[in-house]
Amino acid sequence: MYSQSSPTPSGFPSPAEGMGEPCIDLNRELIRHPQATFLMRIRTVPSEGCGFSPGDVVLIDRATVASAGHLVVAVIDEEFVIRRLVRQGQQLVLQVPNDSSRSATHRIDPSAIEIWGVITHLIRPCTH
Repeated sequence: MYSQSSPTPSGFPSPAEGMGEPCIDLNRELIRHPQATFLMRIRTVPSEGCGFSPGDVVLIDRATVASAGHLVVAVIDEEFVIRRLVRQGQQLVLQVPNDSSRSATHRIDPSAIEIWGVITHLIRPCTH
């Protein structure tokens, strides 16, 4: 039977309850390689439905080795772009996020495309 004095496990704990607990350290929680991690603000939407909005901030880890499936920041024609690294047969290609058409892919040519880093987290401001 439910008792009115029983606490319910929903919402946030009382601020007084956590007085003895350590604070959340965002550096420890989000950053694996401090010397190789950068923040970048999204200026434009990379593609419709990709999950990013202008004003969002992404954490980019340059020490993480990019592999198939990762969202990466790449430099194409001297411009930073966000792409998904995907495998097509034996080749890795950069694909516009959420776009499966072959016209939106770039074959990786080390002389023309640089994988600058792997996106590890997205920080989005709250809107009211």
